[in-house]
Amino acid sequence: MLPGGFDFPLSERGRELSVGMQQTIAIARALIGKPNFLLLDEPTAPLDQAAEAAMVTRLDLATKGITTIFVTHRGAMLQLADKVLVIDQGRVAAFGPKDEVLKTEPSGA
Repeated sequence: MLPGGFDFPLSERGRELSVGMQQTIAIARALIGKPNFLLLDEPTAPLDQAAEAAMVTRLDLATKGITTIFVTHRGAMLQLADKVLVIDQGRVAAFGPKDEVLKTEPSGA
């Protein structure tokens, strides 16, 4: 998307990039080494809805076979989950298979 594509010169810490682009690159860097385990904290927080939807789709493909734990307040990420842990006021409010937890959570987790 940048002029010159992959040849676009970046300064230290990529100041020319948006926060969303920086986040996307950080996630790509984490995945490129093919980890066995991945922990993502609010991976889509800086993204708009369209970019978030694209990221969720890409993460779904990229994390196949990788144990992935993500912390999120955003519902779009839930489609990636097998199990959900809901914490309310510092206590475990629910834990289990996604469909069961979402049925019992009044807020929809």
